[in-house]
Amino acid sequence: MSEHENSQHIADRRKPDSEMVRQIIDALKENSICIDNETHKEHHEFIKVMLEREHRRLARSDRIREQVVGWAIIAFLGGIGTAMYNWLMNLKEHAK
Repeated sequence: MSEHENSQHIADRRKPDSEMVRQIIDALKENSICIDNETHKEHHEFIKVMLEREHRRLARSDRIREQVVGWAIIAFLGGIGTAMYNWLMNLKEHAK
């Protein structure tokens, strides 16, 4: 998967699926129930909190992924540096 496809996939996770939204709206229209405005407001607040929590979770996951990749690069470069140092020390020993 290319970097663009991967970033597109990650971005898509943050958007609601249009088919799911359509099904929810249809279900609400078919099964209309009367609730008072206060309860309706509480439902919206709950959904808002849940969406914010999901966005924080996804952002945290993205930051962790970036950190892991960063540390892997640092470890790889450190390994190359150590190998070069050992090679140079070996050359120095054999040059005596």
